[in-house]
Amino acid sequence: MRDVLRGRFIHDIGDGTITSAWFDEWNDVEPLINIVRLCDIVNGGMLLTDQVCDIIDQAKWRWPPDWVDRYVILNNLAPPVLSINSDMVMGNDIAGNKCVFSISHVWEYLRPHAPIVEWYSMVWFSQCIPRHTFVDFVLLVSPFAIRNVARIVVIKLLFAASIYYVWQERNRRLFKKGNRSAMQLYETIYSTVR
Repeated sequence: MRDVLRGRFIHDIGDGTITSAWFDEWNDVEPLINIVRLCDIVNGGMLLTDQVCDIIDQAKWRWPPDWVDRYVILNNLAPPVLSINSDMVMGNDIAGNKCVFSISHVWEYLRPHAPIVEWYSMVWFSQCIPRHTFVDFVLLVSPFAIRNVARIVVIKLLFAASIYYVWQERNRRLFKKGNRSAMQLYETIYSTVR
């Protein structure tokens, strides 16, 4: 998962107090831990827990002078200008537009995309009862059209409740050796939808 998301998000430096100096992607190159050896970080008097603000002093890098010769790529890395704003994690949405990080953007990037199936509205609708929709989903119900919207909602609820409770009754009879009468089943469905 980490390899899939690597490079998708970058820290926009504000005050530098949230972003890890070594492990987060905040510069145009890559995380500094991929450039500077771990032993050099420790021997240079730096800590692995340093934030970006910890390795900058008066708009200059705080790392040892010999790093500039040892790690030539650091010569081209200008220290970010720290501000009073907080650091922000930025990323790209599914369309490639730059945006503030959110879990919903990660989900949209990672989830498989497929066209909406024709029975979608029969199973998932705003008045649905969640525990009923799973059984509906499993059975892949096809929707049917009725003109009156109120009737559609009631029929969908009745349909979903009926499937759920009939399936529940089936399991009860198979595994618990108990059963309800047809009238008791009807009353249960009716009271749920009502």
